Amino acid sequence: MSTQARTVSRRREDDDPAEAVDAMLRSYVAVLRGRDLDGALALFAEDATLIGSEPGVSAHSVDQLRALHTRMFAEPVTYGWEWERPVATRHGDVVWFAVEATWVIEGPGGDELPYRLSGVLYRDPAKRWLFELFNGSRPISR
Repeated sequence: MSTQARTVSRRREDDDPAEAVDAMLRSYVAVLRGRDLDGALALFAEDATLIGSEPGVSAHSVDQLRALHTRMFAEPVTYGWEWERPVATRHGDVVWFAVEATWVIEGPGGDELPYRLSGVLYRDPAKRWLFELFNGSRPISR
């Protein structure tokens, strides 16, 4: 596993749920930009769910997460987000969050679009934060 792909462990993220979310999102963006499949998978719990904003972008198991990220990494662009401080609440070893973000697509035809991220982090017995649920959506204009 790459250094950037390591999950967030016991640091100040343990005291501030928004810091835990921020660190996990930064780790995820780093592995997405680096097309690091093992690193991406290491950020998710074994039974995690990921639901993206585009049709067909969902996964509900490690095998589906692997297939989804393999497809993403084969694209000519990379994906990531920029955001301000997440809104997050913690109860024990569970953190849930929401954050207004900008979806930053880098590469040919890249773009920046309004985006929203939400999800649930779980701290495993080794004290690593992992995504249990990760959801991305694009707000619609009316």
